Amino acid sequence: MSAKDKKLVWIVLCAAAVLLLLQAGFYAYIALFNREILPGPYVKMRFGVIHEIPEDTPYLDLKINIDGYSLGQSVRYFNEIALRDEGHDYVDIVRKWTEPIRFYAKGTPDDVTWEVLRKTFAEMNKVEGFPGIVEVDREEDATLIGHFYDDEVFNTYVRQFSGNKFTNGCSHLEMNDEDGSIKSGIIAVRNSIDEPRRRSVICEELVQAMGLQNDSYSYPDSLFYQGPNEVPEPNRLDWIVFRLLYHPLIRNGMNYVQCVPVLVHIIEH
Repeated sequence: MSAKDKKLVWIVLCAAAVLLLLQAGFYAYIALFNREILPGPYVKMRFGVIHEIPEDTPYLDLKINIDGYSLGQSVRYFNEIALRDEGHDYVDIVRKWTEPIRFYAKGTPDDVTWEVLRKTFAEMNKVEGFPGIVEVDREEDATLIGHFYDDEVFNTYVRQFSGNKFTNGCSHLEMNDEDGSIKSGIIAVRNSIDEPRRRSVICEELVQAMGLQNDSYSYPDSLFYQGPNEVPEPNRLDWIVFRLLYHPLIRNGMNYVQCVPVLVHIIEH
């Protein structure tokens, strides 16, 4: 290697070292002064313009424990599940409920259906920042409606959302134009599928209606696995993503580059 080539290699290595030190300094700043994030020029260059965090935002010290998974796994899966959706209507944007959800069931939900729904309601209602979900007695009072039909009625109903694509379940959300929050939604599940699979579909469509609308091939034991499975409830990583979505510092309308510094701020790793 010529002297000129060696000099060029040293310049590249020094530049890389400076960039790594700047990034390490940013993460160290978050770790040492974790009550607010002040985006400097390098942070803006790397992550884009991130949302400012108001001083009166609640739960600033709320950390999310990710034991069993790395920071990278948690952030990447959040990006994959929470910021995208199967229908490609929304790309790289946070969508979540900000008002208490009022749920009403139509069709013929049986005891298994209600068992899965109520168990999932109870688990979601434990999450800090989640606005809560309750059952209501009248359809006109509901913001989220569950449709549980047998084959012929189910196929007719879901065609408006899935076209002619065969499916055992689906969810659909309507957004508030003012703030990008979820205004209302539906879930639909085919009654005739076998019980283990139906339990999985009911739980998946309900949780996806909370704003986690994409599927993935990354984790076969995840509720959001794209391939066929019979996962009866969210696994630990699914709940991590759910808690990240409903953390008060993650707000509707944020994109991936805006979320990253905040995710690092609130994750214990």
